[in-house]
Amino acid sequence: MKLSDIKGLKEKRIAALEKAGIMTPMDLISCFPAKYVNLTDFTDFQTVKEGDDVLFSVVFSEKPKTSYVRKNLCLVKVKFEIGGKNVYCTWFNQKFFASSIVVGERYYIMGKAALNGKSVEIKAPKAVRESKCNGNILVIYRPVKKLSGNIIASAIRSALEKIQIVSFIPEEVRERYSLMPLWQAYRAIHMPTNMSETDNAKRSVSIEYMNYTLCVYSIINKQMQAVKPWKYMPEKEKMRKKIAGLPFELTSAQKNAVGEIISDMQSTECMNRFLQGDVGSGKTIVAFLSMYFAGLSGYQSVIMCPTELLAKQHYQSFLNYFPELAEQICLITSSMKKDERENVLNGIKTGKYKFIAGTHSVFSDDVVFSALSLVITDEQHRFGVNQRSSLENKSEKADCLVMSATPIPRTLALTLYGDLKRSVIDVVPDKKASISTKIVPERKTNDMWRYFVECAERDERTYVVCPRIDDDDENDLVSCKKLYSEKKKLGAFVGLLHGQMSEKEKTAAMNDFTTGKVKILISTTVVEVGVDVPQAVNIAVYNPDRYGLSQLHQLRGRVGRGEKHGYCFLIANDISESAFERLHYLERCSDGFALAEYDFDSRGAGDFLGLSQHGKGDMPVSAADLKVAKEISLEVLKNDDIRKEIALTIKDNRYEYYKNITLN
Repeated sequence: MKLSDIKGLKEKRIAALEKAGIMTPMDLISCFPAKYVNLTDFTDFQTVKEGDDVLFSVVFSEKPKTSYVRKNLCLVKVKFEIGGKNVYCTWFNQKFFASSIVVGERYYIMGKAALNGKSVEIKAPKAVRESKCNGNILVIYRPVKKLSGNIIASAIRSALEKIQIVSFIPEEVRERYSLMPLWQAYRAIHMPTNMSETDNAKRSVSIEYMNYTLCVYSIINKQMQAVKPWKYMPEKEKMRKKIAGLPFELTSAQKNAVGEIISDMQSTECMNRFLQGDVGSGKTIVAFLSMYFAGLSGYQSVIMCPTELLAKQHYQSFLNYFPELAEQICLITSSMKKDERENVLNGIKTGKYKFIAGTHSVFSDDVVFSALSLVITDEQHRFGVNQRSSLENKSEKADCLVMSATPIPRTLALTLYGDLKRSVIDVVPDKKASISTKIVPERKTNDMWRYFVECAERDERTYVVCPRIDDDDENDLVSCKKLYSEKKKLGAFVGLLHGQMSEKEKTAAMNDFTTGKVKILISTTVVEVGVDVPQAVNIAVYNPDRYGLSQLHQLRGRVGRGEKHGYCFLIANDISESAFERLHYLERCSDGFALAEYDFDSRGAGDFLGLSQHGKGDMPVSAADLKVAKEISLEVLKNDDIRKEIALTIKDNRYEYYKNITLN
């Protein structure tokens, strides 16, 4: 069955779906509803508050009238009396709505309340005809590209009439774990009769999906266990001398991580390892020593960084730690001059350069390695799946290591339940200062800024992070340009940094901050990684509810990198209860992995064999359900027939990216 077989889906609509990644009818029915509305839960308009979601039902006695406010702007306005209140509903430029109303039919009307004296106004409410509803539950879908939620709903219902839904979980296993038959679960999700049934249906589909992906992951892992071409020399004495000659002593956790990584590299199977350690725990030197070990055998290694600033920092740090290898170390970025780049590319191709630090430039087709055996991704949460896999594909069966303080949900899922190996640096060097995190109400920001000025007078530095570069009239997000124009009057020690600046301008701005010419740096999240200024003791984040916990944790890791205690201020204004709860958790928790687990439960595991790195989206995933799916997958893989069926699906072109899975 194809999308073209579904009633109502013509060429243009199919193209829109495919552009959104919906390639098959199964993809389509896996687009879960955005929400469900209980059509019996009517609003009490006597107690309604500003911004409340409202729901009521009415029977239109006549078609609504349309008036023109001005040319090309028409208004449909209807007055109802509901629960002793005058309720005004207005629709702009929706003349078709007025003509589509069927007189004498009951409609459900829902939207957000705006109080206007003793009356209630609802702008652009949704009106649904009772005869179009499935019982007492209204199912609402998100638009896909230019296709409305109603079009998606109609297509899904048509697909469910024809589609053959295949399950890879035996009936007896399904019954043991109280899972609904898969075909029944999909119908309960899209055509529910009660919400308890729907919740169980979502769980059943989610576990089926996770069971399948874990089975695929297991099968592919076995396929990838062919002997790799790289044979590392057991240069234990040289490694010991290098570690002993470092300007500091490795922590016990760092030593363990180095040992685990080298052991993996020496095995016949490709390494697929995640190095987790909090900000400032010393992951970078562990990565460098892994690269050094590869170089002892004459192989190349590359460390990929999300920003040019971080790539340059790694390049310089590697030179400092390994000065004897200076002629074998290179840096590759997009800002390099043509002649310089060509020389570097030639050196990589011939094998002159064994140790490469770079940005996304290492993905380029013109970057050809002679013997790439080790791929390291730093700050893995900052790269997309396709980006990481494109680098990994530049070498036949390269060992892969990714690093992060806060793993993305996909990585966490594979770490906990997908047999992904993990090394943990849970011992922080003694010199690292602690960091306190505080939620600051907007009314206290003037006091906060006075404190920042006092810090500047003591040569203590402060980052101020904003979610936007320029002002936006459509929302009240703080922009760094506007904030800078307001605060630069404090003195010349206030600076500005954002992504629209040239590399030369960004470098100059950071140099000013590092040297102390600038004491307060107003920026976007470009300072999230690769910025190491020991004098920085404060970081303030405006609109923190717009960031993920991982990103906020990375940002606060910019301070407290010297001897002085660090402070992170989260400036919260008019945020939701759930957002406040997230920030409060960050306030209490300093463990990046624990934050990732919290993020996992709130965002989901993502399509961890596909392209999505996170997000519940249409497929809700919980840690508890993932554990159940793991148990089921181990049982399913014992069934030869089912294992062969799953193996056949991997050969489908649609699952081509599965074949290259590493730490995506």
